[in-house]
Amino acid sequence: MRFRPAAYGTIAGLFLGWVPAAVAQIGLDNFSAQVTLTSDYVYRGLSQSREDPAVQGGFEFAHDSGFFAGVWASSVDFPNNRLRSQPRDLEVNYYLGYDARIGSAWSAGAQLTRYAYPGDDPSFDYDYTELGLLAQFRDLVSGGVHISEGLLGRNQTAVAYELAGRIPVSSRLEALVGVGLFDLDRIVGDSYAYWNVGGSYRIGRFVFDLAYIDTSSEATAIFGDEVAGSRLTVSVTAHLE
Repeated sequence: MRFRPAAYGTIAGLFLGWVPAAVAQIGLDNFSAQVTLTSDYVYRGLSQSREDPAVQGGFEFAHDSGFFAGVWASSVDFPNNRLRSQPRDLEVNYYLGYDARIGSAWSAGAQLTRYAYPGDDPSFDYDYTELGLLAQFRDLVSGGVHISEGLLGRNQTAVAYELAGRIPVSSRLEALVGVGLFDLDRIVGDSYAYWNVGGSYRIGRFVFDLAYIDTSSEATAIFGDEVAGSRLTVSVTAHLE
């Protein structure tokens, strides 16, 4: 098990330095923050921490008009090059977007995100930009199309299609399901599917999540079984609102 104190310190600085200043300038009504400890950081079916624990945190400003912006960070285990030397250990996402209500049941919006992986060795550039087009029905079903440029250091387009559902069981417990397809044909010559099923339990400001995540065999063929394939994750999130 590998822990990454440099990344953890950076994420801790996010809350100890940036968050109090943002709260003072913006006010609590438009501000939210969270910090998470997870057994494995999995994104679109792939482990970003190579099956190790990760610490994550972020804060967001959301205006009543529907505009929002924020920053989110996580520890990761990314190689700097194909020989896996000098690994990148931090992911920072900067994002902004707009969410509009459509009647009483629907909402739709767009989000632009910059994924950054700070590091001293420029031999392999992991940074990329993504545009997400999103829709949601009654906070129960959501879907999105995510268009990425520059993924995996390639000047090509990748598209992810996602659908997620939330089923309330009680005031504290809900079941979660999701499915996605990541079209990487222009980058690696193939696509893969991913899905998850799990539950979420809230106690005050804390949320506990359990998820079973799996991918199609194409993902294992592309990325290997340390990154792709089936896995079980647990996490706890503290919400500061």
